[in-house]
Amino acid sequence: FISWRNNLNNFSPIDGMIIANEFFDVIPTERFEFSNEKFSKLFITTLSNQLKYKWVEDNTLISLFKQSCNNHEINLPNKYRSEINENYNDWIKKIGSSLIKGIVILIDYGYHAREYYLDDRNRGTLVCVNNHSSNFDPLNNIGNQDISAFVNFSHISNLASEYNLKTLGYLSQASLLINLGILDLYNK
Repeated sequence: FISWRNNLNNFSPIDGMIIANEFFDVIPTERFEFSNEKFSKLFITTLSNQLKYKWVEDNTLISLFKQSCNNHEINLPNKYRSEINENYNDWIKKIGSSLIKGIVILIDYGYHAREYYLDDRNRGTLVCVNNHSSNFDPLNNIGNQDISAFVNFSHISNLASEYNLKTLGYLSQASLLINLGILDLYNK
């Protein structure tokens, strides 16, 4: 039988399947900058009643970044900006403790760490959408746009192994849809 859950709290672990469709890309994430061999975290502050960005050095991001790379050697160039999600751990832990045995299928936009942290992606993956138009400024159209960041599947895979979940593989959402025959449906 199918049981829809709005949260993973307060129910007995299941023997079955958990499907999370476009869930991880909307979890609040941290933006970071790697500059002069140091990590800084982005905060939003006010100055003269205007919202402004403020970068604050944060050494806790070093270990989180290493974890997000999942044993891939990634050397960030100076002034590199991206996202790193401190909230993945809590959700993977909840998912892991929700299963006696079974399978978890995550469907989302994202990359493995080497692709996620490409030199060309030096402004991150955060995207905002308002009326089917995208921009990259969360301070634009506040309250009237969707904000999401692509998922780092290497990071999720690394965390999954900590909670006895085995990653069998991953592929892009586009590849999944093509493999499921979306082009055939589109061409009809």
